[in-house]
Amino acid sequence: MKSIIVLSFFIFLAASIFAQEPKTKPKTEAKPKTDTKAKEELKTTEKKATKSFSPDSLFIVVNGDARFIQHRVKKGETVYSITKYYNIETSLLNRHNPSIEKAALAEKQILTIPLHPKALIRSKAKGFKDSSHFKVFYKVLPKETMYGIATGYFGLTVESLQERNKLKTTDLKVSQVLHIGWLPKSGIPDSLNKVPWLTVPLAEENKKLKKKYESAIEKGAVEIKQEGKACWPKDKQMESGNSLYILHSKAKIGSIVRIENPMTERIIYARVAGPLPDTDFARGSIAMIPTTLANLLGVLDSTVFLKIQYSEKK
Repeated sequence: MKSIIVLSFFIFLAASIFAQEPKTKPKTEAKPKTDTKAKEELKTTEKKATKSFSPDSLFIVVNGDARFIQHRVKKGETVYSITKYYNIETSLLNRHNPSIEKAALAEKQILTIPLHPKALIRSKAKGFKDSSHFKVFYKVLPKETMYGIATGYFGLTVESLQERNKLKTTDLKVSQVLHIGWLPKSGIPDSLNKVPWLTVPLAEENKKLKKKYESAIEKGAVEIKQEGKACWPKDKQMESGNSLYILHSKAKIGSIVRIENPMTERIIYARVAGPLPDTDFARGSIAMIPTTLANLLGVLDSTVFLKIQYSEKK
């Protein structure tokens, strides 16, 4: 009887085992990535790439023959400190960034700044120190090639650009970031901004006056802006030799003014030698300029529209 029970048990157990089918998970096909997910992945990749750059990294953009730096405003920076570093006039900065004339600079704001063609350092000379320079990068645009960027934009060899960026091939991707060169932390040197229409003595005088003007602004002086008609008594031969001076309607004698001719885009600094004379010829003008200054500013007629700035202590 016991043998029958045991035999029945094993028969039942075997039937149960063979009746069960092996449980395997069905294969699922990978879902294709949506455009949204692809965009998110691209943003993540770009963020990771951006983290590898220091806060002082600069990006350069190309527009025809011109080169511009995309400058991210840092805490404490001012229009004065930025123009001083890049060695450009405030009017030039305003022209490419019109919003800053109406509102104060904001931290992380991006400014477009024209760069002198020779300002970018393309290779390390003897004594070069990385700690004394900012790295400058370029972001690849659609259809651009390594050859075009290296030779066409920045005067580099393909090999040097590859080596600088540790690239094994010349293949590029859109938005890929390339290290192009460097800018000195000390700022763009004055030697690059020689004015061809200024003789040596006048260039030295203009440089000294510019530094004094900028120093006054840096120390907290209030900048006053004027624009309007200026007169030039060219028939009276009002000469100034190798000195730069102007007769002004409001600025104090001895103060320094910044004079811009928007038609020729020329800018000169001069010292106020006296008040505007009360004559029929000068009446209604904001300033009177001598022949030397008129020639430097590219003035042709006896009256001209000028933009003038001067400073006063608070």
